Amino acid sequence: MALSENPSFQEVTLRHGATFNVDTSDEACEPFGFKSGEIVNVRRLGTTATVMGVAPHIPGSPAGKPALWVRMDGESTVCFFPNPLDDFDRVN
Repeated sequence: MALSENPSFQEVTLRHGATFNVDTSDEACEPFGFKSGEIVNVRRLGTTATVMGVAPHIPGSPAGKPALWVRMDGESTVCFFPNPLDDFDRVN
């Protein structure tokens, strides 16, 4: 089964157009304190975002540090914040 066909992975897009897969499983997301699909308040920006999943902070790099990726409200692309437990509050 291809990675994009695995229900635990979802393809996402960066601002510059590159795509990669994030792991949406509870096992991947819970160490960051959140689950895929949760709505979070981004404290320093005063806006909300949807948790997408976990992937290296340098997409496509197996050596990259795991990061929790989110899609900001009103955006079609994803980004990550270095300290999700410090940066986000749960909305739902």
